[in-house]
Amino acid sequence: MIILRPLFSYWVPRATYWQPFITWQMVLDDWAAVRRATRELRPAAPTFLFLLVPTGLHLLRSERLTWEHFEGYRALRWVIMALIACFVWAGTTFDYNMYLDQGHFLDRALLLIFGVLSWRSPLFVPFFTKMAIVMMREWSFPMFHDDFDWRAITGVLVLFSGFVWLSFLRGMRTVHFIFGAICLIGSYYYYAGKAKVMFGPDQAWLWENELSNLFVNSWIHGWVGFIPKDTVVWLANALHWFDVPFQLLTVIIELGFLLVFVHPILTRVWLFLAAALHCGIFAMTGILFWKWIVADAMLLWFVSKGGRKIWDEAFRHRAVQVFGVLVIMLSPNWGYFRPQIGVAWWDTPYNESYNIYVTGVSGKQYLMAAKQFAPLDTRLIQEDMHYLSTEPHLTGVYGTGYSYPLYKELYELDSADDATKLRQKRGRNGYNKAEAAVFGDFVRQFLHNTNKAGGKKHQWLGWVGKPEHLMTWPVWTDYDYQEPVVHLEVWREATYFDRKDILSWGETKLFETSIDHPGYENPNPKTNVSFRAPAPTRPTGRVLLRD
Repeated sequence: MIILRPLFSYWVPRATYWQPFITWQMVLDDWAAVRRATRELRPAAPTFLFLLVPTGLHLLRSERLTWEHFEGYRALRWVIMALIACFVWAGTTFDYNMYLDQGHFLDRALLLIFGVLSWRSPLFVPFFTKMAIVMMREWSFPMFHDDFDWRAITGVLVLFSGFVWLSFLRGMRTVHFIFGAICLIGSYYYYAGKAKVMFGPDQAWLWENELSNLFVNSWIHGWVGFIPKDTVVWLANALHWFDVPFQLLTVIIELGFLLVFVHPILTRVWLFLAAALHCGIFAMTGILFWKWIVADAMLLWFVSKGGRKIWDEAFRHRAVQVFGVLVIMLSPNWGYFRPQIGVAWWDTPYNESYNIYVTGVSGKQYLMAAKQFAPLDTRLIQEDMHYLSTEPHLTGVYGTGYSYPLYKELYELDSADDATKLRQKRGRNGYNKAEAAVFGDFVRQFLHNTNKAGGKKHQWLGWVGKPEHLMTWPVWTDYDYQEPVVHLEVWREATYFDRKDILSWGETKLFETSIDHPGYENPNPKTNVSFRAPAPTRPTGRVLLRD
């Protein structure tokens, strides 16, 4: 994994995504790199053509590699094909990219072909894996987005690719891959639990965090947005009784993942609990780790049914227990896996969300949903747009906080004025001129192309597309490409949950820019205008619109 992960996960040049056929451009770039290296007598690392080397060596062997080569191949093939199906769905049906004005339909078709061929031969799985990673990365251009929601699952496919290439070794068995896959996924759970236990003084996260605040902040972001505010307040107060039990259960499941190596029964129990944990997260927040659920469920099926005998036999060797624990615990330091190591925060009662207002050619202003920027919408739905202005902010995405003293102070707020004073005293300035410029370029290019096309192209893709990682129902929005857009503004809305009501403490304008529309001359063109405090304010926003 130390060698393979960089080869598969290498970021292709951004210019590659502007081309109509990404894969062909990668081949051309690799060929040019090889020729240049030959002339200059220095090594080169092709980003796509490297797959041909181990594949070619396998094809030169007298014995062709098929699925039947592996012990328990039927069950193993179903596990891998289930993961491949996730990425076929995601990589072939994502929204047309209005920023690039590219559909990359040839690449979608090639991804599907590699997926189908993987059923025939495991030698096609590495090609599929590389293509899937490249296609998923399109959603992080031009605004970088963390790949946490699918990184572990592509990691399993990378691990299997290495397993396929090394299958000529007599000692390579199916149980080795399954063991590695469980270790890989387990490292993410274990380090998430460890972060929570160590977060705050004296394990304060376990006893003092209020997980029910996250439900309220998720509703503000659009999760189950159709539920009335009074009902949300009642549900949040009911959940409040279970804050500590839920937090304890979360840590037990995450830290306890090490127990999968104690006994086969505990392997099955903890894979089930891991999938159930994601279902609970989805119910409370709308954050859907659906690919993780599929991976957990398929591994559970393998160790329970399809490959039960293979997995149970591994426990005849006591070294498996010790080695599995060490593999998980040492993974960040040695770099063979890349689990998140800081998955812990305070769920505060104070939330800062970011509303996107657009003005049409008629002069009418609309509230636009972040999800309309799909497939580049995930980071906008998270609403971490504090980089747009020097105006300080108190919390991160979904009202999260990372300072224990600030977390306690937020419970002492009584009014919007108190929040303003605390923001000036303890707030962080997250302004980033470069990121603000990238955001401005993105929204101008995206909306210019939608203006030119009369709306988003190929909207049917959204109807058959994959489930979103962040599920929202932004019922407060009213823009649906009724008319071309000529202006965009970003306002930050402060909200506070005092256990009696969800209060809107006004909006502050952080950013504005003009949008080009053919045939329209903007009387007051603006580009990347970031406001400093004090900025104009107005008492509106998504919470009041739902009262």
